[in-house]
Amino acid sequence: MVDLMRARAEATKPDERKRPPIKLEYRKTLSIPAGTIYGFNEDLVNDFLINRDSKVWDINAFACEVKINESEFSLCLIHLELAAKQLQLAYSEILSTWDYIHPRLFAMMIFMKFPYKEFGLDEFNTKTGP
Repeated sequence: MVDLMRARAEATKPDERKRPPIKLEYRKTLSIPAGTIYGFNEDLVNDFLINRDSKVWDINAFACEVKINESEFSLCLIHLELAAKQLQLAYSEILSTWDYIHPRLFAMMIFMKFPYKEFGLDEFNTKTGP
């Protein structure tokens, strides 16, 4: 019986390696650092917007490459799709107004990738990045 009680006590003991839970808070604003460079894979984006429903897509395909404070990362087709829905933009509207709309789309894609305060994008505000 003592072994059983000892085993139960050991099994219910918190794992010291485990990080404590943290409260995630959605960001309300987005601040993209000055000097940020981005470039869309326009061939992929156009193909996706034109043929969205007629092909099977890899949602992790890189739609946009980003460089913030010497750190680089990619935004994927899933971020593009989520951003378009969040901005309530039809794919045909994005195609017809690309030169005007791509900065808004880029900003919303960043917002979709880094939705929580103090996680992701905020790490780029230093020169070291993530």
